[in-house]
Amino acid sequence: MKKIIGIMLGIVIMLSCQGCGMSGNNDKVIVDDEKGLDIVSMISDGTAADLKRGQVVAFGKFEQDNNDSNGSESINWVVLNVNKDKKEITLTSKYALECMPYDSEEDLKNRFPDGKGGINWDNVNVTWEDSTLRTWLNNDFYNSAFDDEEKKLVAKQTLENKDNSYGNCTGKGGNSTEDYVFIFSNEEIVNTDYGYDYNTENADENRRCTCTEYAKAHGGKNFSWNSKLCCFYWLRSPGFTNKDATYVSDHGYVGMNGVHVSKYEYDNDCCVRPVIVLEMK
Repeated sequence: MKKIIGIMLGIVIMLSCQGCGMSGNNDKVIVDDEKGLDIVSMISDGTAADLKRGQVVAFGKFEQDNNDSNGSESINWVVLNVNKDKKEITLTSKYALECMPYDSEEDLKNRFPDGKGGINWDNVNVTWEDSTLRTWLNNDFYNSAFDDEEKKLVAKQTLENKDNSYGNCTGKGGNSTEDYVFIFSNEEIVNTDYGYDYNTENADENRRCTCTEYAKAHGGKNFSWNSKLCCFYWLRSPGFTNKDATYVSDHGYVGMNGVHVSKYEYDNDCCVRPVIVLEMK
């Protein structure tokens, strides 16, 4: 009898874990067949200004199904805001496209050496400005995802990088930066103009995001909650200290204390959901 009860209890625990976002990483993510609107053509013919928040557009290409033999897939982006005065459209990728640490161990070893070939964690002080992730987005990703004509439409943005004032957090945002591709800050991920919930502690469906098979192959994980597979992805703001960076969880809340930029293995499954701003003519 005790054995039967134990087995039943184990099943209940397993099912409850799946419901709270603790499923395995075995569910294959198929890049959907939704054909995003041709935003390049829409900008050219002047109809891009009519786009509405939540619509999906296609722009650039990047590997997503983790099958190099069929080439890179078209990137689908979600429209967040159309600013007719500035003639700009803010987009975030529909999927998290990559999985990588906010700052790589190799970079940290070079910038904060311990004299023994390792990292002096006591001295680690990371900001968005000097992060590995920022360099990758504005070099590797920017150059591989967009052709020369598409690059002409991507508007460089001056980004304010604020300190983290949540609770007892002491993370400093550092200098403002100029970026073609970026990820959202703590303030931007609660911007109601983008359709996001202002409360960081709410499970906001609009913040939730699935990572691709390519991102999964690099360490990304999708968790099942409310019948949807979603991942954790980075924000560019500092967390509790400048050894941490904030993130969006699989449930869609904002982890304001952050996770370690690189040190612990369980923190390295945060994915990358790029943001770009396109210019309308």
